[in-house]
Amino acid sequence: MTSPRMLVITLSNIGDAIMTTPVLAALHAQYPAARIDLVCDLRSSALFEPCSYIGQLFVRDKKNGLGRLCATNPCIKANLCTR
Repeated sequence: MTSPRMLVITLSNIGDAIMTTPVLAALHAQYPAARIDLVCDLRSSALFEPCSYIGQLFVRDKKNGLGRLCATNPCIKANLCTR
């Protein structure tokens, strides 16, 4: 059986990103084997980089929304942009 995977999309404001960190910690505590990937903007990416339980950070450009991220990342496109 494969480990569960989660994709969390944060809001672009730094305060919202800070408020997301307890949620990420709670998800990790509840699902320690899960891979938690995160979509964030450049300003908040530095906040999440030290988190050892974050799998991959997908940094998006706020101006382009998820469109460019979907265009450049096949995994995100297959799982998020086709819905």
